[in-house]
Amino acid sequence: DIALGQNSYPSANIYGQERLYLLLQDELGIFNEVLPSVTKLDTLKEAHSMEPADFDMDGDQDLFLSRIVRETIMENGEPKNITYNAIELVENKKAEENNFVQVKLVKNSTIKNANAAYIGAKIFVYSGASTQKQEIQSGLGHFAGMQPFTKTFGIGQQTSIDSIVVIYPNKDQDRLVIY
Repeated sequence: DIALGQNSYPSANIYGQERLYLLLQDELGIFNEVLPSVTKLDTLKEAHSMEPADFDMDGDQDLFLSRIVRETIMENGEPKNITYNAIELVENKKAEENNFVQVKLVKNSTIKNANAAYIGAKIFVYSGASTQKQEIQSGLGHFAGMQPFTKTFGIGQQTSIDSIVVIYPNKDQDRLVIY
């Protein structure tokens, strides 16, 4: 539910804090850390920019991130400290036992005066007692990447969806409902 990257600010961090935190909300609304069950903590130190997306198109959100790596190498027989950025993909395998639906908006000739990519469109998925909303977005600012235009909605163990509602980003806020 939450991915938080804490980078290295030596005066502010206690050693070991500068890493990736993955938190999952339980039924009581409490966020619990799940990263140790996903991957080794020491491989994700100093994570700073990240982008969630379904990179392998299997219905769950994976996490692409960059992190700072600090190493000591030997150069001409002398130790030398080096720093570089590494790119990591944290693949989500935990959610593969659940169901999902993916929504990608395609050109609709009845929708007038909206941008071609429908950036700003709101997508609602209603399934049982659950309502989920996502918005088609572009880049989100400093260190953020491009958001995928295909949106993934997890529906857990449910096998059906009541409806999908799309509100388009135009003056009339045209609406499409699929049952």
